Amino acid sequence: MFNHHGQGEVGAEKLLCDMEKEKKEKILKCLALLFIIIAIGGAFLLGLKCGQKTCLYSFLSEPNTVIGCINCIVAVANALLLFATLSYQGRSFKQERFETTLFNIIENHRNFIRGIKFRTDGYDRDGNENCVEINADNLFVFSHKEITKLTSLIQTNKYPNLPVDSFKDRLSEISTQIESAADDITRNELVEEEKDWREIFELSWRCQSYRISEEDWTLYKKKLTTIRSEDIRKLAFKLFYERWKLYYKPYIRSIKLILLHIYNSGYSHKEKVTYFKYVTSQMNNHEQFFIKCYCSYEEDFRKMLEAMTDISINQ
Repeated sequence: MFNHHGQGEVGAEKLLCDMEKEKKEKILKCLALLFIIIAIGGAFLLGLKCGQKTCLYSFLSEPNTVIGCINCIVAVANALLLFATLSYQGRSFKQERFETTLFNIIENHRNFIRGIKFRTDGYDRDGNENCVEINADNLFVFSHKEITKLTSLIQTNKYPNLPVDSFKDRLSEISTQIESAADDITRNELVEEEKDWREIFELSWRCQSYRISEEDWTLYKKKLTTIRSEDIRKLAFKLFYERWKLYYKPYIRSIKLILLHIYNSGYSHKEKVTYFKYVTSQMNNHEQFFIKCYCSYEEDFRKMLEAMTDISINQ
C-alpha cells in the first residue's frame, strides 16, 4: 500500500540513520565548498601579473599583509564552522525532542492496541454458533476478512437468505452424496457445490449481524452500475466500521495523534515521508489495509496521509 511493505523495525531504524547521515553529508559539502573557494581564489592570484611579477609574488613580499589575510581567512573559516556546528546542534536537539515524543506516542499506541479485546457473535462454516475473541493479534485480520466478505455480499447476484437449519440439512445431504459418488467428476462437482452453500451461509448470517435487509441490499445493487470498485469497498468499510467502531474508533484517535505529530513538525516533505515510513513499516498488511479503507471514510484523514506520501491513497 505505502510502497515499503515488510521493512520491520530494523528497516525503520535504518531510515532514521540514513536521514541523520544525509544531514552530516550536507555539512561536509559546505566545508568542501569553502575549501574550493579558497583554492580558486589562490589560483586566481597566482595567474594574475602585476608588471613583470605575479600578483601573488607581490602579495607575498609584504609579510604583514600576508599575516593579516591569513588571519582573516582563518576567522571566516572559524565563523563558518561555528555556524555549521551550532546549526547542526540546534537541529539535533530539536530532532531529538521530536523523536523522543514520537517514540513515546508510538509506544503508548502499541500498549493501547494490546489492551483491545472483544468477542464477536456468529457461526462457523458448518453452521455452529461460534464466538471468536478479538485481540491485538487478530484485530486487523478480523477487519480485513469482514470488509472482504461485505464487499462480496454487496456484489453477489442474489440476496442471501439461508436459515441455519436449512443450511445444515443441505450440508448433510451433500455429504451423503459425496460419500456415495460413483466417480471423481461427480464428487468434485458436489465439493464445489458444498463450497458455494458455505459461502451463501456466511453472507446470509452477515446480513443478520450487520442488519442489512433485502431492501437495503437491493439499493446497494442499483448503485453498482454507476460506482467504481473503490466505492463498493468504501460502502463495505462503512458497514463494518459502523458496526464495530466502539473498538476501532479509539485506535483511529491514537493513530491520528501520531500522524498529526509528524504532520505539524515543521520538517520538510522528505523528512515527513521518512518518519511516516517509520510508522507504517511497523504495520502489517492487514492494518495498512484498514488504514487505506479508513481514508475513504474520512476525507481529512486521507488528505493528511497523502501530504506525507508520494502517492494517491485511493489509486
